[in-house]
Amino acid sequence: MALSLENKTDADVDYALVWDQPHGDADYDGELVQWIEKICADLKK
Repeated sequence: MALSLENKTDADVDYALVWDQPHGDADYDGELVQWIEKICADLKK
């Protein structure tokens, strides 16, 4: 979705992937949801 938005607009889309990593944020319960909630809160500012 982020790449589609970036390709169709002049928006500078900043995104990060936390899956398909050997050891990362997605390994711990709740951290992925907290990460998504932070991004959504930042977008509302």
